[in-house]
Amino acid sequence: MQNLQQGNSANEHPQGYILCGGKSRRFGEDKARYEIGGVPMISHIASLLGEWSNSVTAIADMPDKYQDLHLKTIADLHPGLGPLGGLQTALSHARTTSSNHWIVLVSCDMTTLSKDWLDILWTQTRISTDCNAILFEELETPRLHPFPGCFHLDLLDSIEKQIAARHLSLQRLFQTVENRIERLKLPNDWPCVPQINTMNDADTWQASKKNKPTDSKLAIQKEKHSDE
Repeated sequence: MQNLQQGNSANEHPQGYILCGGKSRRFGEDKARYEIGGVPMISHIASLLGEWSNSVTAIADMPDKYQDLHLKTIADLHPGLGPLGGLQTALSHARTTSSNHWIVLVSCDMTTLSKDWLDILWTQTRISTDCNAILFEELETPRLHPFPGCFHLDLLDSIEKQIAARHLSLQRLFQTVENRIERLKLPNDWPCVPQINTMNDADTWQASKKNKPTDSKLAIQKEKHSDE
């Protein structure tokens, strides 16, 4: 295993990657281009990620897919493998383009992204020196949230073996490398709708922003308990 501290300085944020290679079957159209407040979701996330990382790259089913949005886009190494294939593509790209052994991975359908969240994840990479992934965990479920997440190049071997076996679930990967994952509690400002998978999710998110600008998962949980 590589020295996980190598290429990880306090001032050198890793490259950021945005997954957007899905077919959006449940959504009915390309989620990345769906506009909220007149801005495509992928442009919104790319802008937020770009405030933290000097390098932002989208991963899609074809190269230059979002060139019209002025966003560098590379193609999946193996299209159709879902988020696991996207993670493989991101790590493989970073291995040849950066001296940093970590990446930050987000999804185009995230409703928001906080620099504070990224700082928390990145700081933990310098503390948990024997980990390959730093993720937020929803303790009530419990469920690991892959986005945003910090992922190390050492995961590539496990990912490639899993793809070869046609086990394409990210959660399956997390089970395989369970002892190499650092779990962090969800931030207090985690949104009530962290990702938009369906048009109903989009409607719920836009309604929450209109009616309760400070809505967060934690706030909703507190409100629920106070009503019991």
